[in-house]
Amino acid sequence: MVKHAKILILLGTALLTATSCEAGKSKGIKMEEKLEKLASEYRDLLIKPTEDRISELDFKIANLEWEGLFLTSLPNVEAPIPGIPVMAFMKRDDLDEWKVRIRKNSFLVFTNLDRGITGITPLHKPPEKKMKPQPDAPGRKPEPGEGYSAGAIRRVIGDSQPEPMAPGEYAISLISFDHITNQCRVKKEEKSDSPDPAVDFETWPWEIWADTKAFQENFSVNANPQEKGMYLKVEKQNGVIMVLGCVATTARSGHLIPPNPDRQVNQWIRAGIHIDLVLTTLDRYPPEVVRLAVPIMGSSHLQVGDSISGWFSVPFSFKSSDEDRMLYAFSDGKVAGPVRIPGEKR
Repeated sequence: MVKHAKILILLGTALLTATSCEAGKSKGIKMEEKLEKLASEYRDLLIKPTEDRISELDFKIANLEWEGLFLTSLPNVEAPIPGIPVMAFMKRDDLDEWKVRIRKNSFLVFTNLDRGITGITPLHKPPEKKMKPQPDAPGRKPEPGEGYSAGAIRRVIGDSQPEPMAPGEYAISLISFDHITNQCRVKKEEKSDSPDPAVDFETWPWEIWADTKAFQENFSVNANPQEKGMYLKVEKQNGVIMVLGCVATTARSGHLIPPNPDRQVNQWIRAGIHIDLVLTTLDRYPPEVVRLAVPIMGSSHLQVGDSISGWFSVPFSFKSSDEDRMLYAFSDGKVAGPVRIPGEKR
C-alpha cells in the first residue's frame, strides 16, 4: 500500500465522475489524450499481462490528476485470438464506491456493427465456482477526502463463449450504473480459410410498422439526429411514460430492405435500424434490455453508404419499479443516455 496525501488503495476499481460541463471540455479532451497515450504504452498487457507491468500501470493511473473511468483495447484483434481483450482504467473517491459498487454495477456493452448484434457481459469475470451469497458487511461510510482507489482491470469479452467471437467491427462501452465511458472501436479479424458465413435475412416487425406514426419526426424531441448521431428522452404523455429519440448513421447492408412487390404493408419503408434500450438498476445484474426496430422511410431505394436517420416515440416497455433506474440507448455504434427513470411510489 502506498501513502500519499490521501490513502491509496490499488484495487483496480473506480467510478466515473461527471466532468461534462462546458468549461471543462477542453481539459477533458486533454486528459483523454493523456489516457490514450498511457494506454498505448501498456497495450502489451491486453495480450500478455504480467504482475510487474500491471503494478507499474496501477501506480501511473493513481498519480494522474484525474478521477473517472476509461476504456481501451487493441484497434485490431487477430483471428487466432478467440475473444476481444479490453482494459478499464479507474480512479475514484471511496465515497463513490460506497454509493455504487463497481463489482456489482459495471458491465460491458458490445455491438458487432457488421451483424447488428449487441451483447452484454460483466466487467469482472464471474467466479468459476458458484458460492453461497454472503451478506454485505455493514462497514463504515468513509469521510469526504478520506481516500481513493485506482488501477486497471483487464477483461476478455467472449472468453466464456463456446465459439470464437464473430469477425467484424465492434463498438464497446463500459457502463457503471449511471455513468458510461468513452467508446472503443475494434476490428476483429477473420481467418483467411474461413468459409463465407450464411447470410441471415432480417425479419422486420411489419405488423408493428403497419402504423408508422410512432416512427415519424417528433418535434417534442427537438433534436437533429445528424448532429450527435443519437438522442434519447423520456417524458409522460397523457399519463403514459414515453421513450422518444432519433438516430442517424451510414447505411450498412444489414440496414437495407430490398424491394418486395408482394409486401402488403408500407412500401415506403426502405431500411431499418435496431436500437437496444438498456435499463440499469443499482446492485442488479444483468440490466434489462429491450430491442426496438425503427423503420426508415423514403421515396427511393437506398444503397450502402447512404445517410439514413429515423425517429421513434414508443411507450416505456419495462416493468414498473420503486427504485430509480438509468436508461441508455445503443444503435450502430451510437450511444445516448443515461436518462434517469424515477422510482414509482406505491
